[in-house]
Amino acid sequence: MHYRSSLSAIFPFSPSFALLMMTISTNAQMPPDANLFQWKFSDNFLGTELPSCQSFGIIVEPVNATNVTHGIPPFYMIAWEIGGTPRTTLLGLNESSLDWTVDHPVGSSLMLNVVDSQGNGGGIPPERYTVQSGQSTECVVNNNQSDFTVTANITDSVNTCQPYGLRIHGGVPPYNLSLAQFSSPVVTNVTIPSPQDAFTYINRATPGFLLLAAVSDITGRYAFGTPTIMPTGSEDVSCVGLNSTPGNATLLDEEQEVQAASILKAKNKRMATIAGVLTPLLILIVGGAAFFVYHFDAKRQRMREELAPEPLPLPEPKIVEEARGSLSVGNGVDISPSSGPGSSLNPFITETESAAAAASNDLMNLPSSTLNSGRSSTSSRCGFVNFPSTSIRHPNKKVIEAGSVSSSADMPANSLSPRDPFIIGRSISAQPRGNPLPAMPIRSASFDSYIFQHEDGGRFVREPPPPYERRSRQISDVPQSP
Repeated sequence: MHYRSSLSAIFPFSPSFALLMMTISTNAQMPPDANLFQWKFSDNFLGTELPSCQSFGIIVEPVNATNVTHGIPPFYMIAWEIGGTPRTTLLGLNESSLDWTVDHPVGSSLMLNVVDSQGNGGGIPPERYTVQSGQSTECVVNNNQSDFTVTANITDSVNTCQPYGLRIHGGVPPYNLSLAQFSSPVVTNVTIPSPQDAFTYINRATPGFLLLAAVSDITGRYAFGTPTIMPTGSEDVSCVGLNSTPGNATLLDEEQEVQAASILKAKNKRMATIAGVLTPLLILIVGGAAFFVYHFDAKRQRMREELAPEPLPLPEPKIVEEARGSLSVGNGVDISPSSGPGSSLNPFITETESAAAAASNDLMNLPSSTLNSGRSSTSSRCGFVNFPSTSIRHPNKKVIEAGSVSSSADMPANSLSPRDPFIIGRSISAQPRGNPLPAMPIRSASFDSYIFQHEDGGRFVREPPPPYERRSRQISDVPQSP
């Protein structure tokens, strides 16, 4: 791999080469010859990892085989240590047998270039070299010193035509500034006259390749720091009207502080303006959102209350008397009441039904002789013999109430007892006409009859019909209810 340079300039060397540096500085204004030679590592070494204290052979040869050009010995290796202190090392006089030993600290990143005695360079490789620990580290020289440094105001990237500021601290002016870039044949050198100790560089470097800045003083000593920057932006580097200039670090720092304060003030003013505009707007937005949420929640609450069913008030149960008595069916099976007419309350009997039941209860309290005579007259009849073949049923509550009331009125009050059974005859109206019960209402056999049953089954049920016996017997006349 060969590297070449079309333009190079004066490179400061170590103090042992002060005389050579002074000679080159005298001819600094003379343009160096371009494309005189190129250099490479011998033994076809193509790696980028350099073991410490290892010696590498260097070959210098013409760029064009048809136009044989040679550099002017002696030759030197300039190793710019990124973030550290650069170093210049003598390679030798014979361009075919040059030798260089890696004496930089382990972990250093290097940008390399070979130059001749006239400052002509052989070119900078496209990649950086990294020093690794080799078989020995005894040759390593660490000359990083803090009394002579160079710093930059930008450390990441710089756009095309953007100013890039450098500050120099210590050393002996005048200073020499070298701007080198990976994979570039050009090394830009600038002299910073005394007593200037700063430099503002207008970026004209090729975008995409790391740019390095190295500073040396009049004695040939390099400053520690060697900052780097990544050029970005357009490839048009004309930058009309912009020039790189040296300056005084103190004045430039003051100017930079004023500039920064002005920028900060403008930024704060802009932020205050934005805050003044956004704060009321934000308050309106938040207030509107809160009002909307409150209004929506209140509306939803009202709708929920309107749709919620209201509890229905239960009516107060009617306190009525439930008549309990004995039931007479057929030959008369007596079921004795557990208490008097007013002993049990049934809230499910209406007032009309309660009055009818009370009247019937009064009729049931007739003397037992009267009831027995009624039973004897009916004992000769069994089942359904005296009922008409076709029942004519006219349920009429008013008839029941009228009959009950008239019967109760005809019976003496002292003949009724609360303990007498409540008798509902199966067919009271079917008794012989010669022996009617004086106080009983005349009820047709076809009239709906009721009996009490268990409370779980309801209030009243109709009387089940008697068994069908001797259907061929002559059915006697049965008075019909109106």
